[in-house]
Amino acid sequence: MSNTLQREGRFELYETANGHHVLRLGGDKQDYWVAVVNGDLGDMLVLTNSDHPGSEVVREGGYYYVKFRGDDDFIDQPHLFLANRGGTYDEWILPNGLPNGQDKQKRLVRTPHTVSRAKIDQHV
Repeated sequence: MSNTLQREGRFELYETANGHHVLRLGGDKQDYWVAVVNGDLGDMLVLTNSDHPGSEVVREGGYYYVKFRGDDDFIDQPHLFLANRGGTYDEWILPNGLPNGQDKQKRLVRTPHTVSRAKIDQHV
């Protein structure tokens, strides 16, 4: 098992004035902004910026972005874990990682699973 913690910190999920969602991932590196897009063929994360006037924070908390490899409990793909109000973390799978300057949109798979912080810590 060779799992790698890529990023961690605090996140904020915003709802824009027109009902779209934007996610800010903070941390020791610069802030990272993505729009969460619900599409006909599945969900996507799309690289964006912080300029979303009229946006309101609808959720915030801690996050972990982990690349899994050879782990029996998690498939070998990057995962984004977002803290939820229940004290656990929602599991988002990012088969091709986070969007970047070369590929501004990436597929998102939101699983119905929640994961405890203890389990994340065990695997990182």
